[in-house]
Amino acid sequence: MFHNLRTNRILSAVVFILLGLILLLFPNATMILVCTIIGWGVLISGVVALIDAIRNGNGGFGVAAGVIGIILGIYLVARPGFLASIIPFVVGIVLVVNGILNLVTAARNKDVFGKRYAPSLAGGVLTVIFGILILCNTFYTASLIVRFIGLGLILGAVSNLISFTK
Repeated sequence: MFHNLRTNRILSAVVFILLGLILLLFPNATMILVCTIIGWGVLISGVVALIDAIRNGNGGFGVAAGVIGIILGIYLVARPGFLASIIPFVVGIVLVVNGILNLVTAARNKDVFGKRYAPSLAGGVLTVIFGILILCNTFYTASLIVRFIGLGLILGAVSNLISFTK
């Protein structure tokens, strides 16, 4: 029994290393492929929702949801880079808003924080700067995130190999 577990863990580690290498070496192509697959999923679920709404006589919302799913799916299949850029864009917006809120909070609480006011203010400024950098380079940021995931897969798999080969 332990031999099968060990063999399975080693095989899964090898698969994770290969996946990690693909993510690390081809992040943009991987993102586009994943986003295309998601687009096809949205398109298919839109078709299914539309057929279901028509078949069951659920007009209105069911038909609208199906049509919206079909339109969105077609768009995502045609432009998979759009989906790949949404996540970093949202992260960039969240960082800018969070940084601004931190700056406002630091300024309002200057008397409360005392000398701790400066690090709080610096943190807010850095958060806004990182958010703006992400917003200016959304596709590069997404590519970097995919590479970090690939590196994490490789490191985790190597760790598993080391622990199961002894």
